[in-house]
Amino acid sequence: MEVIIDWDSLEKLKGFSLYGSRKAIRQSIGKTIKNTFLPNTPLVAHFDGKLLPDFDGVNIDRLPIVVSGKNVEKLIAIPKVGGTGINIGTTIVQLLQNWEGVSNWLAGLCFDTPSSNTGIHTGAITIIQKSFNKHLLFLACRHYILKIIGTALFDLFFTSSGPQIAIFSKFKDQWLSINQLKYASIDKVTTGCSLTNDENLWLKQNRVAMIYFLQDQLQNTQPRHGYLQLIRLSLITLGVSDPTAVQVTPPGAYHRARWMAKGIYCLKIFCFREQLKLTAHELQALKRLCLFTVTVYVKAWSCAANSCSAPYNDLYILQAQKLFEKVDCKVGKEAMKKIKRNLWYQSKDLVEMTFVSDLVNVDEKSQNFLSFDPEVWPQLEDYNNAKEIVTAVRAVNDCAERAVKLASDFNTGI
Repeated sequence: MEVIIDWDSLEKLKGFSLYGSRKAIRQSIGKTIKNTFLPNTPLVAHFDGKLLPDFDGVNIDRLPIVVSGKNVEKLIAIPKVGGTGINIGTTIVQLLQNWEGVSNWLAGLCFDTPSSNTGIHTGAITIIQKSFNKHLLFLACRHYILKIIGTALFDLFFTSSGPQIAIFSKFKDQWLSINQLKYASIDKVTTGCSLTNDENLWLKQNRVAMIYFLQDQLQNTQPRHGYLQLIRLSLITLGVSDPTAVQVTPPGAYHRARWMAKGIYCLKIFCFREQLKLTAHELQALKRLCLFTVTVYVKAWSCAANSCSAPYNDLYILQAQKLFEKVDCKVGKEAMKKIKRNLWYQSKDLVEMTFVSDLVNVDEKSQNFLSFDPEVWPQLEDYNNAKEIVTAVRAVNDCAERAVKLASDFNTGI
């Protein structure tokens, strides 16, 4: 018996059934997630724009929106939205209002600091606060601000007109010929590179404390592999000699817009400088960048996510950068210039969060609260409840960046 197949009809049926069933399932799952999310704790809304390819291959602006709080991290939406502050703010307001209870529990916003977000009249955060008609905590992403500093320092010494950075490309090409167990600490005198007297004194004053800090950080779970690499490479640079305590991974992809990749590359190249052909300018530039990174920057980066200690850590980096000016005037002043442009985010509300921080000593707390001795605060239920809520507040935008990665993976996986 001859079987005749109408391939055109079959393809139409196949496409319809797959697309229709997938769409129905996604809608059902989305509705269930939305209906079962009933917040009962203060929430911070995170958002971070990203150009992503649409279904037709054309890049469009996507805006992942996530809310976080005590034991909460919920992706709200990843809408298409234009790049103006009004469009961003209006879209966020509409989507948050569509989720039951979110508007009532919304307490703050975490965001990067371009003018589209922070403009005083038409910035997204201004639009959102006016729309909800209540005072919100403005949590400028500490990592974003530190990226601004890191990128500015890198650009002091290395420039490139295209996507490739010559010194990184050269290092990547030579990686397989490098003996990874033969690394040099920052204070090792090598051909064409040695610390000045001021740099040596600075390193001596900060080295031991920084090694203890970084080794303690290794005991904590790091949200990204890049953060872990930065810590491990800083330990190598500071002279941690046990090869089992450190791991050096092969050089990966880098992008001119990403400071973390640049910082990791700089540390790797400097650690293996004896095995590479570097110019005098490259050696001196790497030395200065790496000294700042391992004695100032890595600690600020690692502590940035701790919201209740964030203002305290902001003060630390201001003081450290000011002191570093005496060691390296050019690097210290450039770092100070960048952070001073972002000091607006230090509000009275955020400073008050440090009263639940373990970094603030009892004497400082006693000057502000007289009803109870600060030494007995940990025994008070109200204090412990408040500390749990404040500690859950996130001062970095990592969860929104994870949503960006989720959207990217989704686009390439369907």
